[in-house]
Amino acid sequence: MDHLVSVIIPFYNEEKYIETSVQNIIGQTHKNLEILLINDASTDSSLEKISKLSDSRIKVISLKNNVGRPAARNIGIEAATGDFITLMDADDECSPKRISKQLDAIIKNGANTVSGTWIKIIAGDIEKIKALPASNDEIIKGFIRKFNRVTFVAGTMMASSSIFKEFKYRTKFKYFEDWDLLLRLYESGKVNFVNVPELLYTYCIRSKSSRVETDWYDYNVFARNCQLRRLIGESEFDSLEKFNSYLKDNSFEALYYKSLKIMIRVKRRIENY
Repeated sequence: MDHLVSVIIPFYNEEKYIETSVQNIIGQTHKNLEILLINDASTDSSLEKISKLSDSRIKVISLKNNVGRPAARNIGIEAATGDFITLMDADDECSPKRISKQLDAIIKNGANTVSGTWIKIIAGDIEKIKALPASNDEIIKGFIRKFNRVTFVAGTMMASSSIFKEFKYRTKFKYFEDWDLLLRLYESGKVNFVNVPELLYTYCIRSKSSRVETDWYDYNVFARNCQLRRLIGESEFDSLEKFNSYLKDNSFEALYYKSLKIMIRVKRRIENY
């Protein structure tokens, strides 16, 4: 069957990259697409860039106020009418065969399958390929920390619309909302993960402000704490602010998470991104 695939691309001030990313989706070999562009109240020329693209499959949803990537993705998920949903970051690129290959993997492995792919990481002048494990048994080792490495990249995720609509993104995460979603999918026991063993997605790491970098690490350890609390049957904190407030009164845990941030920084430097 020629399944309809909804591609969700939220964007906020991505005038330098948005046109290329959308063109990558327009040029997919799988043609039965719904391309949902969620304009998260951009103030640059991003909307002007995509308005020049002539393709009947494009649907633009413009938000009056900036809501952040997790909420923007959820708006796209609610609007999606496809049998399957996949994601695309507005500053990334992908192979023309990406959607076709990932859809084939889902059809082959069953409707509860969440499909990903190998990626190329570009960070400044550095390029590297992440060849990720293909099978569910190997992938989930990354979710339970039996592998000290990434085994599935959320930005490449494709699944049935019903899976996305059931789980959605949690807006308490400014960053790491995608990792939080993957963990909850794994913990549900409802899905089977696969990676297409081909390089189909290019993940571009852009230079960020010091504030963004700080937030990235803060939300990283916050997501880990949420996972730990679920595993031991304790309630999660509702926000990063409440988590940080808790750490102020618990010096031992504060030291642990501070050390964890340092370890993550070192690991990223070793991996050159």
